[in-house]
Amino acid sequence: MARRSSAVMATVTSALLSLMMPPFAYLLSGSVIGLITLRKGAAQGFQTITLALAILMLFSVVANVPYQIGLGYALAIWFPVWLVAISLRWTESHGIALLVAGLIASLVIIGIYIMLDDVGSWWKNWLTLMIEKNIPEGDIADYQVALDAAVALFNAVMAVGLMLNILSSVLLARWWQANLFNRGAFRKEFYALRLPVQLLPISMILIVLTLTLGVNAQSVMLDLSIIVMVMYSIQGISAIHRVVDRYQLSAAWLFATYCLIVLLPHLTVVLACLGITDVYLDWRIKKNILGK
Repeated sequence: MARRSSAVMATVTSALLSLMMPPFAYLLSGSVIGLITLRKGAAQGFQTITLALAILMLFSVVANVPYQIGLGYALAIWFPVWLVAISLRWTESHGIALLVAGLIASLVIIGIYIMLDDVGSWWKNWLTLMIEKNIPEGDIADYQVALDAAVALFNAVMAVGLMLNILSSVLLARWWQANLFNRGAFRKEFYALRLPVQLLPISMILIVLTLTLGVNAQSVMLDLSIIVMVMYSIQGISAIHRVVDRYQLSAAWLFATYCLIVLLPHLTVVLACLGITDVYLDWRIKKNILGK
């Protein structure tokens, strides 16, 4: 926060550290860009990305490592997080930030279907290759059966993972910013999360198209519908947090909710229904929750 050079070095260092912990790449490196953008603005966030990318490219030449690593961080992590952080900075709305993250994931889905003739076969071939490289030969047949049953959803799962990683990075950055400069602001914003009401008619259209169009178009619409469902489930999680806070319930309710989400992924549908009703019935009591 003090100097641009410090921001650039923090971004580069977090990217290099995340190479040792790939599952946390978005949280480690993306949150730094998110914080810089939220606090200093879009221009400084973009400048930080550009300078950090240049340093990583130089590092790839000196260390004789693939230059695609730096490009991958810029295109897959920093720029998407930067875009969502800009939307949150301008609107101060977690709902809009969630919408932008969902739009990015949706564009990725559409782009994949444009580039590939048979998305399902591509995922199956790629995942089969990974299984053959990492699984003992005797167990490959069992994994292949599971793969055949689930391959149709892999594209949507990938896009949902991208959306959640981008959103988590930005929310972590917002929490970080609030703890540094405005304690308590993050909780108020998260409790006030509300997706635009126009999203539901769009989701209804996606469902209708999924049921009526041809096979290839159905796959696209199904993947987009899953993105929307997960967005509404996050709305539902916000509603649960808000209710627990309003009635001063035990944190065990939240712990149980997250455990059920992990153990029973189908609970996402129930959370999505709760999120839809939360948007349209607007159950929040602003006087008690936001102190307004």
